[in-house]
Amino acid sequence: GGDIGSGTINAFSFVVDPYPAKSTIVAALKEHNLLDGAIIAIEHEDDYEVLWPEDFEGEFSIL
Repeated sequence: GGDIGSGTINAFSFVVDPYPAKSTIVAALKEHNLLDGAIIAIEHEDDYEVLWPEDFEGEFSIL
């Protein structure tokens, strides 16, 4: 699923193992010149873990 608005696009995917999936997603975004500004995160019970960019600082929210 996903949503678009406020100048952003959110795409949600269910994957078996998010860590190898991150590598595949990063490669696909890079191939299509869409990696700049991309954030890849895992939703945990009460927060998110940002996987990309690896040097992400701050707090991530989809709101």
